[in-house]
Amino acid sequence: MQNPECQIHSLAEKGEDGVAAMDMLLDALGATGAQAQFQARIETPVPHGPLDPVSIAHALAAAIPEHCILVDESITTGRASMGLTEGALPHDTLQNMGGSIGFGTPVATGAAIACPDRRVINLEGDGSAMYTIQSLWTQAREGLNVTTVIFANRSYQILKSEYAAMGFGAPGRQALEMMEIDKPVIDWVAMAKSMGVPGVSVTTAEDFHHALANSVREAGPQLIDLWLGRPRPDEVADWSKMKYLRFVDAAGGWEAFQGVLRAAAEVGRRHGATISNVATRWVLEHEAVAAVIVGARLGESEHRAE
Repeated sequence: MQNPECQIHSLAEKGEDGVAAMDMLLDALGATGAQAQFQARIETPVPHGPLDPVSIAHALAAAIPEHCILVDESITTGRASMGLTEGALPHDTLQNMGGSIGFGTPVATGAAIACPDRRVINLEGDGSAMYTIQSLWTQAREGLNVTTVIFANRSYQILKSEYAAMGFGAPGRQALEMMEIDKPVIDWVAMAKSMGVPGVSVTTAEDFHHALANSVREAGPQLIDLWLGRPRPDEVADWSKMKYLRFVDAAGGWEAFQGVLRAAAEVGRRHGATISNVATRWVLEHEAVAAVIVGARLGESEHRAE
């Protein structure tokens, strides 16, 4: 991707003193007396309400401790984080400079080993986390001070964005299924627990701030699962699903529907039940309801996931 007319000058070769090379460059530029400019501290209030990129960034800015290390592989969800956390307490940020997926959890592990006296906060997309999730086991084994934040949108959203950017139009059903990770839905708290890492699932900005602030006070690894609602689909090719979408719009809108799903998911998590089971039980408790038919579709034999 380098421009043919671009000239590259090596400041320091392998094995040479990089710090001394920087000092020589400052001297050559006449900048040895220049003073560094620091970002002013901005007191960010604790956010409230649903989780979105802005409220997540505000919660981070309000909760991250001084001198922590932020490892950012949040991909699509965290694009607003850098600008909105610049006034937080002083911290270091490690970013992926290439296009690989799955670097976050092992880099966070390495940073915690290198700097055991500093809290490491790993912002991780759920699709990316699936590449190297075994890092949690290492963090538990070594007692590393890492807080892993999983942005669970149940899909490879970056692939959808790149698909659209390439001008391919709307992906078909099979293509979409290759970009989803919701069949089955991953229980991140249970997965963390199986590797010896305590975890919690949150659905609001204030709960995320509370969980993050608590995690940095405790020694050892922690995991926070952020349930992110799906965006409202612009087009639905399936006639039956379009009927349900119209019902959702008429009954209060997409955001209200996502709130109901989050509540049902939390009830299900506490009782070891699926969202479908929670919804069915709720309907059956109404006196006017005698029975509920689940999954009956004439002329269609394939299973419909919840």
